[in-house]
Amino acid sequence: MYHITSVFAGNASTSAGVNNKAPVFSVGPVDDSGTSTPKNVGANVTFTATATDKNSDHYYLAVCQTSTAPTPGADAAPTCNGGTFCVSSTDVAAGTSTSCTYPVTSGDAGSRAWYAYVCDKLASGALCSTLYSQGTGGDPTASPFYVNTQPNFTIFSDDSGTGKDPGATVTWTSTAADADGDLLTLHVCKTAAFTGGVCTGGEWCTNATPNSR
Repeated sequence: MYHITSVFAGNASTSAGVNNKAPVFSVGPVDDSGTSTPKNVGANVTFTATATDKNSDHYYLAVCQTSTAPTPGADAAPTCNGGTFCVSSTDVAAGTSTSCTYPVTSGDAGSRAWYAYVCDKLASGALCSTLYSQGTGGDPTASPFYVNTQPNFTIFSDDSGTGKDPGATVTWTSTAADADGDLLTLHVCKTAAFTGGVCTGGEWCTNATPNSR
């Protein structure tokens, strides 16, 4: 007769490392400008998005000026490598909406394309989304954002000369340029007060038909 004895000694344990995964957009990104609602120079364009993360890491939104991927931070916000429009100032939990703002300048006249990424917040091994997003749905939510700039006078004059007789007509003439190519309307105000397209202190005249630049 044969006796078979099995002996088990010690404890067996296994462990598996969890690889970090980059966050991904779940809503957006979008901006709040459009062809019919451009941002005036000096105003802020706001970008909004929501991201999810398989590791439930907190994340940042980075809106870059080029498609070059940003560099994630070490327990900090990422850095756009080809120019920055804005980066969210604080990290937020996965699944939570976040936003950042960019103050429009005269150099942004017309429209500017943007490239959005989301990057997680980790002390080491942080990642940014593999691909950028420019939003979906087109104007007014997706890239680019739109900017309205002020027109500029190059010539302005009137034909009053040394004076006009009572009942005579004074004619004002101007030449102006607009970087956006918008139609222009001339308003000649009685005071230096003009708000919302209206001479609030009284108006001498305005041209009936807007002119091209």
